[in-house]
Amino acid sequence: MAAGLVLAHPATFAVERLGALRVCAALSRLPGRQGGRGADPIAMESLIRRGFRAAGSRGECVPQAIVHYVVQSLVGPAPRLVIGIKKGARATPPLAWTVDAHAWVENLANPRDVEGFERLFGYSFGQGPARFDPP
Repeated sequence: MAAGLVLAHPATFAVERLGALRVCAALSRLPGRQGGRGADPIAMESLIRRGFRAAGSRGECVPQAIVHYVVQSLVGPAPRLVIGIKKGARATPPLAWTVDAHAWVENLANPRDVEGFERLFGYSFGQGPARFDPP
């Protein structure tokens, strides 16, 4: 929870000012720690969310996922930051897209599905950027 509390505002500011892709590019320059056992990613996600709320942050998923990714990379297991879109997203006339996107962190060795979302883009220290094409 402490990481979410301390990093909520800087992470939100960075995403709003620089954009998520530039923040991910900056993360690629951080030294990653591979393969630690550390905390459970799902439990850590909950703690970070609570830290964001305690900090009075809006708590959007991208800044939370970035903080989660950085913390998870320090305490392991090796994480992957994922951005996905809601399954079944379609254009409606006249070319108006309504896309619901979400960002989350998963264990690189044991990825998890987030109900209702398809992976679109991922990033991990060990593998770099990854694109997930639909089947």
